[in-house]
Amino acid sequence: MMPIGIYLHIPFCVKKCAYCDFVSYAGKEEIITPYFDALSQELAWYVQRHLFDDYRPLTLYVGGGTPSLTTPALVRFIQNTEKVWAFDTLQERTIEVNPGTITDSQLPQLRQAGFNRISIGVQSLHNRELEILGRIHTSQEAVSCFQAAREAGFENINLDLIFGIPTSDLASWQATLEQVICLNPEHLSLYNLTIEKETPFWVLQQQGKLVLPDEETQLAMYQTGITLLTQAGYEHYEISNFARPGCRSQHNQIYWRNEEYLGLGAGATSYIRGCRYTNTPAVEDYIVCATADHAPYPATVVTIEKLDFAATIGETIMMNLRLIEGIDLTAFSRRFGIALEEFHVNTLDKLYDLNLIERYKNHIRLTFRGVLLSNEVFQEFLL
Repeated sequence: MMPIGIYLHIPFCVKKCAYCDFVSYAGKEEIITPYFDALSQELAWYVQRHLFDDYRPLTLYVGGGTPSLTTPALVRFIQNTEKVWAFDTLQERTIEVNPGTITDSQLPQLRQAGFNRISIGVQSLHNRELEILGRIHTSQEAVSCFQAAREAGFENINLDLIFGIPTSDLASWQATLEQVICLNPEHLSLYNLTIEKETPFWVLQQQGKLVLPDEETQLAMYQTGITLLTQAGYEHYEISNFARPGCRSQHNQIYWRNEEYLGLGAGATSYIRGCRYTNTPAVEDYIVCATADHAPYPATVVTIEKLDFAATIGETIMMNLRLIEGIDLTAFSRRFGIALEEFHVNTLDKLYDLNLIERYKNHIRLTFRGVLLSNEVFQEFLL
C-alpha cells in the first residue's frame, strides 16, 4: 500500500483576519453540523471506491479556518470515522487551534480523541500587533493556550509566528522570538506577512493606508529568526520552518516532497495518481454537493488538473527546494527514471552562475541568496 496524507479543512472562524485569503467564513456556526455531515459523505465516496485499499494514511492534518471552534463536532467526526483510515496507525495527527477559540477543557478532549500534535496560531506576542492583524486573542492568552496544551498532554507543539507586521520593528520581533524560545515548543513556523489580493490589508495598501516594515527590516527579521532559533537548538529544515530534532512536520513534508494527499472539505485540494482535484470553496455548495452520487470524482470537485511528466517534475523540484537539504538526486532519479541534470541542464547552469543553488553531497539545494529569492528560483522550473 502507498502512503498518503489526509487533510481536513474546517472553514469556520469567529472573525476573519485582515490578511487572510484562506477559504474561511465568519458567522456561519449554524451550519457546522451539516458541514461535518458533508465531510462524512465526501469521505464515504472515497471509501466506497476503495481508495484505502491502495493507500495507507500516514498523517492527518486538520486545518482551517479555526478547527478549534468546532471541537465537539470535530471530536464526534473523528470518533465516527477513525476506523476508515486506521486512525491508530497514523504516525502524526495534527490540529490547528487559535488561542481565542479553545478552552482549557477542550484541549484534553482533542488529546483523548487521538491528536498527538497541535499547531497554535500565536502570530505575535505583542497585543498591538495582534490587534492590527485582526486576531481575537491577547499575548497572554496565547501563552496560556500553550501551557494548557502542555498540561493536556501534547508533547509536540508548533507555534505559528508572523513577521513584517505593520508598526513592528526588529526589536519587537526579537522580543517575540525570545519569549517563544523560553516556552520551548517542538516546532516553529515563521511566515513573512504577505498581502494577498482582495483582503482588507490589500485594500488598505492600495489606498496608501497600510505601511509595512521596509524590505531591509523584513530581511533582518528573517535572518534574526534563523540565528536565534538555530542557536537555541532548532533545526532550520524548510524555508519557513524550524524543529527540534525528530520533530519535523511529517504532514507538510508530504507536500514538500510532492507526494500524494487527500483533501476533504470546502476548498480542499487532493493530489492522487497524477491528478489535482480542488473542491468548491463555497461552504453551502460543498454541503449540497457532498450528498450527490457522482463519478468518476466527487460532486464537490470543481477543478481537475492532470499533470504531465514535465509539470510533475517541475513541481517536485520547486517543492523539494523548499527543504533546506534540497533535492535528493538519487531519489529524484529513482522516481522519474532520469537524472535531474539531464532534464534541466540549462536552468541549473543558469542558477549555479547566479549563486542561487549549489551542489552539496548528493543534493542540489538553495544557497542563502537562493532562499531569499526562492520565488524567482521556483519560477525557472515552472516555465
